[in-house]
Amino acid sequence: MAVSEDDTVASLDRVLTRLAMTDEDKLEPVLSKLIPAVIGQLKTPTGKIQKKVLEILQHVNARIRGQPKLELPLEALVDLFSDAESGPMVKSFALVYIDMSFVQCAKGARGRVVAKLLNGISGRNAQQKDILLRLAVWGLEDFKTARPEMGSTKSVKDLVYEEYGFLKSDADLGVFMDYCLKWLMYQSQDLMVKVKRVDGHRQALVLGNQAGGDADDMEVDQQGGEAQPQPQGPSTPQGLSVHDVKLLEGKRAPSLDELSRRKLGILRFIAAAELDGNKTVMHYAVASCDPQEHVSKEGDELFKRHSRVDAHKGDVDMEDVTLVAKIFSLLHGCSGDDGSPKVEPAGPLLQSKLLTLIVRSAVAANSFPDNIQVIRECIYSGCTAKIRQQGMEFAVWMLRHADAEKLQTVAPEMQQELLNLLDDDPNQALGDSSVASKRGFTYQALGQMAQKVPSVFQDNPDIAERLFLSLTSEPAGVRAQVQEAISVMATAYKGSEDDARKDIENLLIKSIQSSEAAVRLCAVQWAVKLFPYEHIPARYICILGAGDTKVEVAEEAKRGLKTVKTDIRLQPLIKSMQENVASKHAETVLPDLDEFLDYLRIKQPKFKNISEMNEPLLLSPAGFLALLRFLKLCWDDCCKKDGITEELIAKYATVVEHAVIRDTTSELLAEAMGLIVHVAEKRCDEIADRYSERVGWLKAFLPHVDQDVRLLTGRLLGITTGALSPSAAEDLIQTLSAPIKGASQGKKFDAKEGSIGATGYILAQCATLKPRISTEVAKGAVSNLVDCLEDASPQISASAALAIGHIGLQGPLTLAEPSAQSMIGIAEKMVQLLSGKDHKMVGKVVRAIGFLCEGLWENSEVTEKLVEGLLALRTSKSEEVQFAVGEAVSFAFGGVPVTTDTILRCNFTSLEHSIGTLDEPEAMQDVEMADSTPRGESSGRKAMQDRILGAIFDECITHSRVEVRTSGCVWLVCLLAYTGRHPRLLDVLEKVQTFLLMLIGDANELTQEMASRGLSLVYSLGGEEARKNLVAGLTGVLQGGVSGNRAVKVDSETKVFEEGQLGKSPGGAGMSTYKELCALATDLGQPDLIYKFMDLANHQMALNSRRGAAFGFARIAKLAGDQLQPHIAKLIPKLYRYQHDPNGKVQESMTHIWHALVAEPKKTVDEHLDAIMKELLREMGSRLWRNRESSCRAMADLIQGRKWAELGIYMTDIWSMALRVVDDIKESTRQAGWVLMRTLKGITFRLTDTAHTNARDASAAVNVILPLILEKGVQSSSGDIRALSIDIVAKMAKGAGPGPLTPILPDLVSMMLESLSGLESSKLNYIEQHAQGMGIDAEKLENMRVSASKSTPMQDTLDLCVRYVNGEALASLVPKLVEMVRRGVGLNTRVGTARFIGQLATRMTSELTPHTAALAKVIVSKSMTEHSATVRKAYASCLALVAKYATAKRVEKIVMGCLTSYQEQSDRDAQHMAGLILKELNRQAPEAFQAHAASIIPAAFFARFSEDEGVGAVWKGVWDEGIPSESAAARIYAEELTKGLILGLQSQQWGRKAAAAKAISSLSEINAEAIQPHARTIAAQLLKEVPGRIWDGKENILQALASLCKRCPKQMGEVSTEVIAALKGACEKGKKKYKETALECLILCFESLDDLDQYEQVASMLIEACNRHAAEDKPSTATSETETATEAPSKLPIKSSMKCLGAAWVHTKSDVQVKNGASLASCLAGVLIGVHPWHVKVVAAETAKQFTEGIREDAKTIATEWIEKLVLGGVECTREPKYQQLRTAGLDLLESCLKSVNDKQSLPLSAVMDRLSAMVDEEKVSVVKAQAASILEDLGGGGEMVVDG
Repeated sequence: MAVSEDDTVASLDRVLTRLAMTDEDKLEPVLSKLIPAVIGQLKTPTGKIQKKVLEILQHVNARIRGQPKLELPLEALVDLFSDAESGPMVKSFALVYIDMSFVQCAKGARGRVVAKLLNGISGRNAQQKDILLRLAVWGLEDFKTARPEMGSTKSVKDLVYEEYGFLKSDADLGVFMDYCLKWLMYQSQDLMVKVKRVDGHRQALVLGNQAGGDADDMEVDQQGGEAQPQPQGPSTPQGLSVHDVKLLEGKRAPSLDELSRRKLGILRFIAAAELDGNKTVMHYAVASCDPQEHVSKEGDELFKRHSRVDAHKGDVDMEDVTLVAKIFSLLHGCSGDDGSPKVEPAGPLLQSKLLTLIVRSAVAANSFPDNIQVIRECIYSGCTAKIRQQGMEFAVWMLRHADAEKLQTVAPEMQQELLNLLDDDPNQALGDSSVASKRGFTYQALGQMAQKVPSVFQDNPDIAERLFLSLTSEPAGVRAQVQEAISVMATAYKGSEDDARKDIENLLIKSIQSSEAAVRLCAVQWAVKLFPYEHIPARYICILGAGDTKVEVAEEAKRGLKTVKTDIRLQPLIKSMQENVASKHAETVLPDLDEFLDYLRIKQPKFKNISEMNEPLLLSPAGFLALLRFLKLCWDDCCKKDGITEELIAKYATVVEHAVIRDTTSELLAEAMGLIVHVAEKRCDEIADRYSERVGWLKAFLPHVDQDVRLLTGRLLGITTGALSPSAAEDLIQTLSAPIKGASQGKKFDAKEGSIGATGYILAQCATLKPRISTEVAKGAVSNLVDCLEDASPQISASAALAIGHIGLQGPLTLAEPSAQSMIGIAEKMVQLLSGKDHKMVGKVVRAIGFLCEGLWENSEVTEKLVEGLLALRTSKSEEVQFAVGEAVSFAFGGVPVTTDTILRCNFTSLEHSIGTLDEPEAMQDVEMADSTPRGESSGRKAMQDRILGAIFDECITHSRVEVRTSGCVWLVCLLAYTGRHPRLLDVLEKVQTFLLMLIGDANELTQEMASRGLSLVYSLGGEEARKNLVAGLTGVLQGGVSGNRAVKVDSETKVFEEGQLGKSPGGAGMSTYKELCALATDLGQPDLIYKFMDLANHQMALNSRRGAAFGFARIAKLAGDQLQPHIAKLIPKLYRYQHDPNGKVQESMTHIWHALVAEPKKTVDEHLDAIMKELLREMGSRLWRNRESSCRAMADLIQGRKWAELGIYMTDIWSMALRVVDDIKESTRQAGWVLMRTLKGITFRLTDTAHTNARDASAAVNVILPLILEKGVQSSSGDIRALSIDIVAKMAKGAGPGPLTPILPDLVSMMLESLSGLESSKLNYIEQHAQGMGIDAEKLENMRVSASKSTPMQDTLDLCVRYVNGEALASLVPKLVEMVRRGVGLNTRVGTARFIGQLATRMTSELTPHTAALAKVIVSKSMTEHSATVRKAYASCLALVAKYATAKRVEKIVMGCLTSYQEQSDRDAQHMAGLILKELNRQAPEAFQAHAASIIPAAFFARFSEDEGVGAVWKGVWDEGIPSESAAARIYAEELTKGLILGLQSQQWGRKAAAAKAISSLSEINAEAIQPHARTIAAQLLKEVPGRIWDGKENILQALASLCKRCPKQMGEVSTEVIAALKGACEKGKKKYKETALECLILCFESLDDLDQYEQVASMLIEACNRHAAEDKPSTATSETETATEAPSKLPIKSSMKCLGAAWVHTKSDVQVKNGASLASCLAGVLIGVHPWHVKVVAAETAKQFTEGIREDAKTIATEWIEKLVLGGVECTREPKYQQLRTAGLDLLESCLKSVNDKQSLPLSAVMDRLSAMVDEEKVSVVKAQAASILEDLGGGGEMVVDG
């Protein structure tokens, strides 16, 4: 039924009335319900209701206005505002009261409503939006980062997003973040005033610290030594308008403290939300520059942590256009000229921070004109040097990354501005690092501009000149930037006009001569970059630079003189296994030689003149050398163009001759001579004619110290001889004969050798009959040379032989005496020279013999002699000699592709140098070989060829010695290279191939290499069929076959292994030759061992064969195409593995093949992946270590970057083999295995991580890999493998998730638990076992070990496993855990198992109930026998958690078992464990504990007094934590406690009796009322225990009795006689401690029990004890009763005896006092007067005082005599000079005695008064003096005294 409007109004009126009558103290709860309800009525549109509601609200406002502490219902109002059904008016009024409630609300309420306030904020109207945002920021003051619960998989970010739903809306989040940015920029006026007051220097220092710069860099500008006036700060905060400030402040501006809290709240919130870096970077940047230190510190930390700008891993994308626009907007601000609100730009601190961001943004670099405006503002308006520096840095960045088209329009103006900046006095930079840095950036900017917009520089060479000058004028700190700018600016002038280019040329010519190395370097760089290679001035600059003293200048110049190879020979490469692709280099265009020489003569006019011997070098030696080499290039180019003229030759030679002077270097002189000879190769006649007139000039260089110079001079003289007349030639020969006949020492040696060489060349020329000299002259010259063959100097002999060889090239020698010096004799002498030890000289003789064989081929007798001499060199180990022999043999064989003129008139050194077919066999096809039958073919030549081939095939290649086989191989390859097309050699090509295939398996590396080169040559020379056979043979070797039958002759000295390869025999002998191996096998008694050695040697040969085959195959692969196609599929797997062979040489050779065969490696590997994978997996298990090692390394390379689809089917095998190899017997193989393992580990993580692999593949990978690692890795016997496997398992489990892990959880958990101890260092166990001896606390050590295990990967994995356990997995997991508890070994494993079970119980709760019985049973059983305290604690905690979810019956069994363990077992560990379990049960399962509290609490109270402190402590914990209070517990469990204590007293164990007695004493102290009803029962049992044997701890029985007497005197009064008797009996027997305790208890009983007249029972015993002490008339020096007692251990303590007498005397009746008073008084007086320690007398005086005060009236009549004795004792006490305490006790006794008698005159008053008077006069202690004076006054002796100040 609807409520009418009138009823509603009436109801509201009653509400108003009730509200008005509500008291102030009850107003808050009323308003909490009333305000939301009343505002909710506004949704009714009727005027009456609204009027009444407004009336109520006005009253509410009036009531709350004066009560600021009144809390309003904030959360209810927010719910009302957020309700979708609330109308606009309801929302408006609710928002008003929400605003009011924020001021008056409960603590924490603001933070709870923030999420609701911000939901849908983007859809609110402007007014509501401003209020809600302001309140939300206020509420963020209370924001605290939530923490996920234990075991939760949610992150902090997930929790924040769940609570604050507006974060999921981009619109709401955008509005909120914009508002937060304004809040962070806001500053209160007070704070802004403070900032304004900071002077410029302070701001600069702060800015420098914020920006990371030096303080010196941040100083404000100063001119003329005066500080500039500081600009006034803005009236509004940076980045905000006046309107923004008003909206942020609302009704009032926040205080500094409020502002700080809200900013920190904003920062904490957006950090917890982990928003995108682009959304937060501005906020963190602004906060980091806040004036308030704690805000700026927090902002700076967040900025550094979450605002990294990195292209790959950065948090912020600075290429976001929106973000860059915001930064520019904040940097510029808004002037307000267009009518928009004026916004202040960013201040210096924030400006610097933002600049560090935009210098990393390409978008910012292209944001015109904002970027230009920022640069200008920083450079011209920057308040600090740091800002200006950053502005220049941004300028450089902009110029580097901005689009060239956009830069084109602003470049001219910007260029001029940059130059204007450089117009500032550069000397400023000398003392200011900031100025230097700014200038450096300016130069960088110019360089970048030149690269991007070269057009603004092209026609302005003045800029280039200015920068070159700056290299000398700028300070050292700026020159590097200038040099960089000049370097990059070079290309800007490439398109310059002619005039500009000319100016640049002049600038560079001038700069290359600068004294500054940097200027010269830049000049060379410009010459190289700016001008083409044919540009003559640029090359001249490079020539000058090449001679520079600075290495970097010279190297740059030399690079500018190098050319690209002009050889365009086709170099076929195999591509796609079929195609031949030709590649060639573009040719370099060289300058015209004639023009270059003319330019050179202009720059160096002396080049026009003929050189003189004594003139200086026109260029530096290095520069001249570069010039000559460049001239040679130009000459060769000119020769190709056929542009050589006589005039050009004259110019060229004139320039070169300026290097042929006396004052020059050997290298330069040799280069110059070589150039002249080089010219003679083409124009021999012109050169001969030119130097025929300058023979003397040439002869001057024959004695030169450099051998090359001498050789070239001789060759040049030989060429020149052709233009001489016969007489001139004869004169020249005669002139040279003198040095030849001379000595061979010193300078004469050089002259002699030079003359010998020249004579050889001259006679060779004369042999052509041009000129025709006389026979006599020729004979004499030859005779001189022959004589030199026997010279003592090997070098002279070798030179003479070479000279004779040169002559012999032209035909038979002219001999002086045919009979004596026949050709046979000369041949024999030359052959004798081959036995020399100098390999270089031998090589020279060998070449001479080769020349003779070429020239004297018709003289078979001579050539046979010479060839035999060459073949005898097969045992030489010199490679140089063998290659020389190979060339000589080639000459003897015939058909070499060189002529006599080439040898004599060119720079000929060797056949290889001239032909090059040995190093590049493919060039064989391009070489035109000489006629195979020169001058006809004779039978002698054929016989010689047969002899050479026979020697190579039959004597060398099959020889047992390595060096001989090497020689044969080298000679054979040389024959192929230099005479390969000879028909005789082609006939035996198949045989040659066979031998070469055999030699590729030789152990000698040179033999292998040469054999492979020979095979390449055979391939080039052979036919199609031969080529196919060769490829097939090499392929077979590479696939593991043998290279052929090795027909090697074996003798006793045949070397089977290299020296040291097998080490030494037991006797120290070698193990390399066949003889040594046989001897070792015989010595060991194992003849068959020799076969194993040979098998090993065969394996080594096979390896060598593959390496050699690889060399040959790589070369052939460049030539072969289709022939290789059938073998590719078989070769690829082998080659892939061989590329990772441990032998570097095999690896290198196989790599050559790979590159030759495979054009696209990645594609090829992908196509043959299966074959390669199978090959590697098979070889990883090979018996050969090198195969295993290479396979591991190859596998590591193969699997990189591959996906699960490719690796899935192999992953099990890969892991299995990898785990096997890492435990290999060979070290290097293990290392390779670890390389594979690390790679495999990374790939496994990637494949099982869903972030990088799709979920399906990741799950499959986990299912395959993880069980394998658990089975083979974690259980491995190798510690390293286990550790690695654990790490892999941990990381896989972390990324895999619950799905894949659930099926294997039991095994995984079990393995991880075992590994907790298995991977721990065994040293820790040793330390723990010897901890006591080392002084280490064992329990602390255990705790440290357990703590360390918590941070291991195993524990992390276990924590994950707990989260993944479900009901299905639990059933299979519990048996594993039970087994681990029962069988687990190791501290960490046991503790970890207990911890895991506890975590499992916490998570699974009731699901664990069916399994708790099994778990509890095994834990209890295991824990009771556990000795480790740490493990016991873990088991106790674990068992308590299990019991929490166990059945009641199971809990009862646990409790009863623990109680039984304490009560019935004497094992200390079991008792301790029982207490621990119950203690943890109370903590973890308090309900279960309380259900059995009636049984546990009494037992705990009793057990807390156990004689074992550890056991007692743990049970005390059970008592303390299990009861509400001790008094209440004693009251509640009094009956149970009493029964337990009596049972304890009745126990047969003394320890339990003692504990029960202690418990009785404690219980009586805790709550006497609770024990009073049972006091007599307990006392009766205690009295039964007093008689009998005295055992350790029995004194606790006596103390319990005394305690009962004290706390239950009424109940104990009935048995007081028995108690006193029992205690008196105890005083008379036993040890000292027991007696003392009994006496103390007796005292306590007398003091506690009323009307206890038992004095006579104890008096005789106690007085006797005192008298015994007094009877000992020995002076005592003891200062304590302990020492006194030590002297008489059987006596009762005198002090306690006297105290007991005093306590018993008080309760004595009159008749007893009369009877016993005299004896007691005498006893005490004796002590007071006797020789006793002062503290004994103090007790005696106190007891005497107690005696006098306790005398009853009936006995006082006879007490005068007693007291008289005591008075004398008191007087005696006052005479003690040292102890004030004794004097005071004496005075107290006197005062008590005087008061205790009626007739004082019967006392010795005179003695008392005399003593008191003396004390008044002599006493120094004022208190004692005053007391004495008071007593004296009472006696009537006056009382005057003087009290010391």
